[in-house]
Amino acid sequence: DVTGRNDVSSTLPSGNNSYFYPSVSMSAILSEMLELDPGSPLSFAKLRAAYAEVGGDTNPYRIRNIYSYDNAWGEYPVAGESAQLNNANLLPERTTSLEFGLDMRFWEGRFGVDLAWYDLVSRDQIVNLPLASTSGYTSRIVNSGEIRNRGIELVLQGTPVENENIVWTSTLNV
Repeated sequence: DVTGRNDVSSTLPSGNNSYFYPSVSMSAILSEMLELDPGSPLSFAKLRAAYAEVGGDTNPYRIRNIYSYDNAWGEYPVAGESAQLNNANLLPERTTSLEFGLDMRFWEGRFGVDLAWYDLVSRDQIVNLPLASTSGYTSRIVNSGEIRNRGIELVLQGTPVENENIVWTSTLNV
């Protein structure tokens, strides 16, 4: 599978408001390719891989400083600038992910193992950075940081009891 998506956001600056993010995934059913013997304990095996990107924008009113109305002072309306310093150069947030996995089932599906390795990286996150109030503002909106999240996920599935009266299936995700 191959996909491509392009978003245009009204909450980002016009020079940075269009962002494309693709994805690609593929899998192979190894048990069909290997032509397993009918008596083999391995009844199913699938190998998979995927790569994807995701983009994101921000809330409205974060690229230009704006005035907002406050409680009136007597009969006079009151307007003031926000204490947040906005950013006319914001970029969209980006997350890329990569995953590889192996799904194997044994004894006609009575026992299964699904093992996956993944790696996610988020960058250009839009954050509210605190500022010294002596600057006239209490915070500034910026693109910042890179977070990496990677790991291994293991799912074990088994059907210890299966007859005409009861089917007991358990799944453990670690």
